[in-house]
Amino acid sequence: MKILQISPQIPVPPDDGGKISVYGVTKNLFKRGHQIDFVCYRKDADYQSSYNKLKLICHPHILDVQTRNNGLKVVINFFSQIPYNASKYVCTELKLFLIDFLHKTPVDIIQIEHLHMGWIIDIIRNYTDAPVVLRAQNVEMMIMKRFAEEQHNFFLREFAEKQYEKFLKYEPLLCEKFDKCIMISKKDEEVILKLNPQIKTSVIPAGIDEFLLQKRRKNVIPYSLVHIGSLEWYPNLNGLNWFIQNIFSEIVRDFPKVKLFIYGKKGFEKLNVPSNLNKNIVIIGYVDNLWAELENKSL
Repeated sequence: MKILQISPQIPVPPDDGGKISVYGVTKNLFKRGHQIDFVCYRKDADYQSSYNKLKLICHPHILDVQTRNNGLKVVINFFSQIPYNASKYVCTELKLFLIDFLHKTPVDIIQIEHLHMGWIIDIIRNYTDAPVVLRAQNVEMMIMKRFAEEQHNFFLREFAEKQYEKFLKYEPLLCEKFDKCIMISKKDEEVILKLNPQIKTSVIPAGIDEFLLQKRRKNVIPYSLVHIGSLEWYPNLNGLNWFIQNIFSEIVRDFPKVKLFIYGKKGFEKLNVPSNLNKNIVIIGYVDNLWAELENKSL
């Protein structure tokens, strides 16, 4: 098949959850013999290096678009029905590219990665009859809901609650427009269908690379636990802080020698680690070969 895949970011190197998820799909579709035109925003990545890596598994189209937060646009968003985290991915460059591409290039199917890129569905419908699939990596409204509940600053909480209300209307209506909405978990499917039973869903869980099934542990450090994930992404940070405060402290009480090794990008200064757990937590940070690091960990 000839596939058009649309992503909010360049997925190489695949060194965080979002990139790994998208890259895994592209790589395995390529391995199965499909032809993939891959459209994405450059953001802060190096164009040439990214292009050279992507062209091994697809035909890349990298648009020079940034999606950084903007204070003025946050204020303006108060008057918009689209949540801010989705609105900052709306751009003329993608619209014009797809109009030109679909005029010239027939495709069998279009897969859009992430809800934030779903806005383009209305443009796509005007230029092709190909089925369009949304791969929803999360139910975005639930992330915003939890974020709002955690805020102690009045203004930030008010903003987050308004954003949640926008997602509550925007997300279920947008998902309905697709021929299929692929969810990562059964729970995500239940949440979205409860809000809009008209959405056509399927659940395809996240997979793993085959080579990992052949991995064997060696020289294992007793009582060693691992957390992997960028702490720049709020759900990861929030989840790890909760685990440290509520679960890990109990584990340390029963197993004083246990150590938690933390891998990922930036944001470690935002961890809330009680002083009595300092000796049990080891912050490693970013490593080039994560799987080699994990060979000697218990879990």
